[in-house]
Amino acid sequence: MNQQELRQLIDQAVAEGWTELNLFGQELTELPPEIGKLKSLTSLDLSKNDLTYISPEIGKLKKLTSLSLTRNQLTAVPPEIWQLTNLTILCLNKNPLMTLSPEIGNLTDLTSL
Repeated sequence: MNQQELRQLIDQAVAEGWTELNLFGQELTELPPEIGKLKSLTSLDLSKNDLTYISPEIGKLKKLTSLSLTRNQLTAVPPEIWQLTNLTILCLNKNPLMTLSPEIGNLTDLTSL
């Protein structure tokens, strides 16, 4: 999926009020800032892509309860994720992570990591 297609999908999801978005295996290398428009999302699957960086706008997705970043190329978790205090599920496996920030403690509803 190219960036234009992704932006169109995001616009559609916003217009239709989607609560789930599955971008598994779409060969994404980056997320556009428009990702922050998806304020209705409760579940976002970005697994099996080539993401090395997550846009800070992800911090605007305050309703997220499930976020999967499995099988990407992340070496660090973006600090904005620690602001997603409704997360109950955060999947980070199969990334070359160096460390997890102490701010993970902000995710007090987290039941699965």
